Amino acid sequence: MRAESNVTPGPIVAAGKTAGVPLIAHIIYRLDMGGLENGLVNLINRIPTERYRHAIICLTSYSEFYQRIQRSDVCLAESAGYGSRGCSRDDPSDHRPDARN
Repeated sequence: MRAESNVTPGPIVAAGKTAGVPLIAHIIYRLDMGGLENGLVNLINRIPTERYRHAIICLTSYSEFYQRIQRSDVCLAESAGYGSRGCSRDDPSDHRPDARN
């Protein structure tokens, strides 16, 4: 049975809820089945939302594997220009990572 994902189009920063919460940008080749990807999804799902926000930047693309992400505030983007989910395009400062992984 496949888990439902909470990753949906929308802003990274919800007004008043995540202001000042550091953003970690995870840069990977592709988000698909694999050991590194599984570890990344587990890490994102287990880190408390009040501690860090997350953005996953895929150098190529992503598969349905993203549906394992349980948090609704994760930005998922494809740098090859294929698309994105959950990323705000309103304020570029929302996307300046405090850490890169």
